[in-house]
Amino acid sequence: MQAVRWIGLAFVLLIVYSTLIYGIMVIVVPLPPPPPERTIFSTADSLLQYEWVSREELARVVHQFKTHRDSLSALLNRSIVETTEKNRMIDSLSNELNSHQAALKKHESEVEYLSKLLNSDKDRADKARDIAKTFSSMDTKQIAPILNKLDNETVIAIYEQMNSRTRKNILLGLPQERAALITKKMLD
Repeated sequence: MQAVRWIGLAFVLLIVYSTLIYGIMVIVVPLPPPPPERTIFSTADSLLQYEWVSREELARVVHQFKTHRDSLSALLNRSIVETTEKNRMIDSLSNELNSHQAALKKHESEVEYLSKLLNSDKDRADKARDIAKTFSSMDTKQIAPILNKLDNETVIAIYEQMNSRTRKNILLGLPQERAALITKKMLD
């Protein structure tokens, strides 16, 4: 899109310079008188007397025009190269942005999953706290048959929610080998 703008700018400048050169020629060199009607020119020298500018002046103006045309052409070429490079950069940044957006979506889904997991763990801790209150009011003989049917992680969760005075009932209600295993797990 920018290349089209630069081409348009170069074209406008070309027209402006052309108009400017023509205007200077009209102002600097007065118009020759019109040739007499039905005059037949016999030599080239007789034609030169009716030229608007001298050959040197015309050569100088043509040289300036070519110089401006060449500089505009170089400017246009540089602009096209810069625009092409900027378009490549835009494409690269666009791809990078898409990559980051995809990674962001992935991280958002991970955060959502971890949030659900955290809420699940919170709910489990609340339930373990409620069970721990119930177990606190029970003696070791009442707790033992229940604990033997629970997995080690559940026993540890309940143990951690009990107060220090009643925690001993959990370990006393378990067989010695399992109590040792659970104690070791809690220390790891």
